[in-house]
Amino acid sequence: MAFISVKTTALMTAESETALKKQIGQAMSLIGQSEAYLMLILEGNQSLYLRGEKKPAALINANIFGNPQHFGYTDFAQRLTQIMNDILNIPPQNSYIQFNNIKVGRSQEI
Repeated sequence: MAFISVKTTALMTAESETALKKQIGQAMSLIGQSEAYLMLILEGNQSLYLRGEKKPAALINANIFGNPQHFGYTDFAQRLTQIMNDILNIPPQNSYIQFNNIKVGRSQEI
């Protein structure tokens, strides 16, 4: 399972949201997962400052469950930046991706 949050300075239309959802869902295969296990939040028109300036940018927070060896992270990151560029015209160097590994295991009551 993965929970991905995308915050961007770009204005999002229904069409761009649908395209992002579809392409990010397809990119999940790069980390051995599928869109069926993806929760995605898309937030456009955000105030993000990059290198001290308000520029086209994206902040992507990817919480990945059950991938402790980081399988496919490099390819997935490259694909995410390409998706942001293709759909929202955000240059790849203006996308920041934070990966968080979430361990999968038995929960315990405290």
